[in-house]
Amino acid sequence: MGINVTRQALPQQVLSFLPLCLFVPIGMTYVGIVLFILTWLLSGNFKSKRDNVQQHPMLLPVLALSLMVCWTSLSLPRSPEHFWSGFARYQTYLFLILFVSVGGGAWQGRAMRVFGYASIYGATIYDLGALGVLPEINLFRTYFIPSGNNNTITGIVLAIAAAWWLHLALSGQGKICLKKLAVFGYAAFPILFIAHTRSGVLTLCLLCGWVLFRSAALKGRRWVTIAVLILVAIVVWSTSSIVKERTMTSIEHTRQFLSGEKTGEPRLEMIERTLVMIAEKPWTGHGIYMWQAQFPERGKGLEYAQGIATPHSDYILFAAEMGVFSVLILLGIFFTQYKISRQLPQDGRAFLGLVTLAMLMNAATSPLLRDARFGLAFMILLAIPLAGVRRDKKLIG
Repeated sequence: MGINVTRQALPQQVLSFLPLCLFVPIGMTYVGIVLFILTWLLSGNFKSKRDNVQQHPMLLPVLALSLMVCWTSLSLPRSPEHFWSGFARYQTYLFLILFVSVGGGAWQGRAMRVFGYASIYGATIYDLGALGVLPEINLFRTYFIPSGNNNTITGIVLAIAAAWWLHLALSGQGKICLKKLAVFGYAAFPILFIAHTRSGVLTLCLLCGWVLFRSAALKGRRWVTIAVLILVAIVVWSTSSIVKERTMTSIEHTRQFLSGEKTGEPRLEMIERTLVMIAEKPWTGHGIYMWQAQFPERGKGLEYAQGIATPHSDYILFAAEMGVFSVLILLGIFFTQYKISRQLPQDGRAFLGLVTLAMLMNAATSPLLRDARFGLAFMILLAIPLAGVRRDKKLIG
């Protein structure tokens, strides 16, 4: 793994190791990004960085979202508290523009390998934690405590990594790499049997299904693939109490909600009352961070109505605070990522496809951009395949 340590290449090298931060507490991600910014300033060559940004196909969609946030901030009421925090988090995609300004190169392949190896560390922490041999320190506690969305984003990122290993195992010319397939199983095991995160399980199932159906190693054997998927689903359902319990609980809560009964799942009631909020101002929204300011009153009688920051869905949060056009802009960003992925070589296409598909799904069930744990993690992952891409060329290898 050769590393170029020239001054101009410093930010690329820092960026290539940032995936390590995705499996440790969020504070390490902040440290890594600060280090990246410092090396970015030190490396100079700003004309080239500006050119990389100006020619990048993600620039216009990201600027459209940024301008929408600014317009909403100027034209609508502001939350008396936390406005600037909300404003900044809506601008998370600007970190992606900063990351891709360094251009592409060999560091991208290294970053993909670092992400894969880091996932082995993450899976091992889950395994050791389940065995009860880890010390009670914050470095490991975030894997198991469902507070602040820490375990959710860890499960989602590990699911992306597991699907990435599955892609690598099946990406040979009609051959399957058993070693990489074993690593896939090692990474997927804690999501299904240890981590208590529905988002992680759903992400894993969706991404693995996508990988299997587009795999070159399985072309012409679609029915075999479907049979394998059904068999795996039966085995997981029969052996994983976590998957079975979370699935049945979700189904029961949905049934209770639709029949008008009281449920133990506050998200459904939050969504219902947020849809009422959207219907009041569908085109403009209510303003930045106004959901959190208004929901204690709108959510009277609901558990967790006080102190909750988002309705756990970026789609309805965007619509409630900035109107339906902001949702279309967000979907446009996801579509641009997908469109770019179609123009990349095999590994870049698969990596960007996995990250984009995970974002598309989890934006419906998680605060994807309104929580730094989610937003920064996805910006780091997006930067790996997107750096070096230009409107007129394919530069990623």
